[in-house]
Formats: sequence, structure tokens, C-alpha cells
Amino acid sequence: MSRLVTELQRLYGTAPQDNTTTRALCVEVRHHAAWRHLAGLWEGVQADLNWPAPAIAVNGTDGFQLWFSLQDTIPMADGALVLRTLCQRYLTDLPAKHIQCWPVMSPSPESARPSLPPLQRHAEQWSAFIARDLAPVFEDTPWLDLQPGDDAQADMLGQLRSISSAMWSQSTALWRTPVAEAPCAEAQAVASSFVDHDPKAFLLRVMNDPSVDMALRVEAAKALLTHSSNH
Repeated sequence: MSRLVTELQRLYGTAPQDNTTTRALCVEVRHHAAWRHLAGLWEGVQADLNWPAPAIAVNGTDGFQLWFSLQDTIPMADGALVLRTLCQRYLTDLPAKHIQCWPVMSPSPESARPSLPPLQRHAEQWSAFIARDLAPVFEDTPWLDLQPGDDAQADMLGQLRSISSAMWSQSTALWRTPVAEAPCAEAQAVASSFVDHDPKAFLLRVMNDPSVDMALRVEAAKALLTHSSNH
């Protein structure tokens, strides 16, 4: 097994056979200024949620991707809800038609898991993982002209870390509530309310809001207790 394959499996696991769980999350922006939009998301999850940096990739055709690695597998529905919330917070100035997330709330044949780089897309156009400092260089041409070296890609991935179970549980305590337990409109309202608040203020608001389902209010209280005990 090559070093590159070893690193890919360490970070993202293998494609699940049941298609219900995942260790990989992906946000792709297809736009002429893709990196300028995704940079805010890349920086925001580190500053606001204390997550490790996601991998940055050029998709080989028309945009950029962020690949999030999870320490443990999660239900795809949970991952989809978190990605939707992150996009609502950090990609508000970009039309939805330019954004593609995986997993998604309502899977379709078109929303299959994207292929991890490196991969040849067209003649002299390869997808590849790239360093943060090089991202602006590929803004107009989001691809590599030559096949990226496996060792160089492995070295880059070797510097990345997965989102730990503790990080995921603490920062997404409410997002992980199964969609089936709350009406769609309510779930959207809760997610939208996060946009204008820091995590602690958001949890306080949900816990004290009588219009929110009691199960969500209980989860908010638990998350606040966890936060308080760690500070």
C-alpha cells in the first residue's frame, strides 16, 4: 500500500458499504472566485469551532474543495445538516448554485460522494490537494497541469488531523439532532439562528426559547453544562 493511500484511509476511511455513515465531509465551490469564498469557511471552522484545518483541493475543472476528516464515522444525515449550517454561516454571499456539499440531506444519483484527489479530469488537468499558501495561485486555473506526485500529496496529508469525537460532540451538539425528531422548518430555523450568534449565545437562546422543541432545549442545556465544566 502506498503512503498516499495510507494517508487517505487514515483521514477519510474507505467508502462505507451501507451508504449511511461517513468519516469524510466535502464542500465544493465552483466559481471564478472559489477560493476567496472558501477561505472564510476554512479559517472560520478553525477560529470559531477549534477544528483542525480541512484539506484544500483544486477539483481539476472549475473550483475548489474543502475535505473535512472525522475521527469516527457519523450518520450521513448529521454530516449533511452540519455542512448546510456551515454554508449558511460562511458562504452567505455566494449563490447556492455554485455550492456542492457531500453528504446532502436528500441524496440523489447526482450527489454521489466526490472522488478524492488526485484524479485526472481532462488532458493536462488534475485535481490535487494543495497548500493554503498556494490556493490563490490556482484561482483562475483550479488544476495541476501534470499528475501530482504521490509522495508530495502524502506529505501534505500527513500534516492534517481529524476532527476528534470530543470536538464534534461539543461544537455540533444541536446540529447532530436527527432530522426526523424535529420538523424540517424548525430544524432550518435553529440552523439559521446560529448565523448571528457565537456557540454559547446560541445554546442559551435555544435553551430559553419555549417555541423550540423540548428535546432540542435539553440538548442545549447539556451542551452548556459541558462547556462550563471545561472552562
